[in-house]
Amino acid sequence: MDANAAAVTVAAPTLGRPFCIETSMQVLKGGFRVGIVIFALTLMASAALGSFRGTIIDGPDRTKGWIYVQGRNGSARRVQVLKAKVVYDEEVPAAERHANPEEALGPGAEVRVTAEQAGDGEWHASLVEILKGPAKKSDAANQRSLTDD
Repeated sequence: MDANAAAVTVAAPTLGRPFCIETSMQVLKGGFRVGIVIFALTLMASAALGSFRGTIIDGPDRTKGWIYVQGRNGSARRVQVLKAKVVYDEEVPAAERHANPEEALGPGAEVRVTAEQAGDGEWHASLVEILKGPAKKSDAANQRSLTDD
């Protein structure tokens, strides 16, 4: 054997072949592929988390536990609020608050919603903050009579 061409013949514990740079790169390449696959699967399985605000409107169906929130741009989102924590924003006066905040989730209420968008496109809220309570019936009637003139 030539002195300049000496080879290291240490056995790699998992490969059973002589250890050289090529075998170590194969091990790294395989681990990298597994890591990429796990990362991609995690991204696909996770839902999109978002926060948006708008006004609650009457939707086409009135299923219990669901609300429709219309944003400033006019688009509406259907949001499940069954498992959501519903709270008042600190700016809402105590006189306008209900004992049970869920009762204030009616048409006209301004809300900020933190929710996950599931694979089917539906939003599932984890937090609903009431920024302004719904308009009272007498207020709504007064508004209509003012606009009718």
